Amino acid sequence: MLKMFVLLLPLLFGAATPDLSIYTVSECPTPSWLQKTTAADGNYSMEWGTVSGATEYEVWYIKNGYTSPVQTTNQTSFTFNNLVSGNYTFYVRTVCTEGVSSFIGNNDILEF
Repeated sequence: MLKMFVLLLPLLFGAATPDLSIYTVSECPTPSWLQKTTAADGNYSMEWGTVSGATEYEVWYIKNGYTSPVQTTNQTSFTFNNLVSGNYTFYVRTVCTEGVSSFIGNNDILEF
């Protein structure tokens, strides 16, 4: 009930309707593979398969319960910088005009 009330507040006070499409998993294709390219000196580089119709890709990682901020790129590779040793799971998903895809992840133990 509270969730419905919060979503209706903008309508009651004349504000624009919030765009909830950014939270929708769509028919946007998921990258078919994800792999590490390098890991050294606190940097972790990864690449993934090109997705037809992608406008960009979102990447992030999780380490010990911490989720990094989501970053975007229009490339099929990305490098995270200034990492410390530990157990990470790196993720990527596709963004297209219909929304976002499911994500895929790659677990890696980094030792710098």
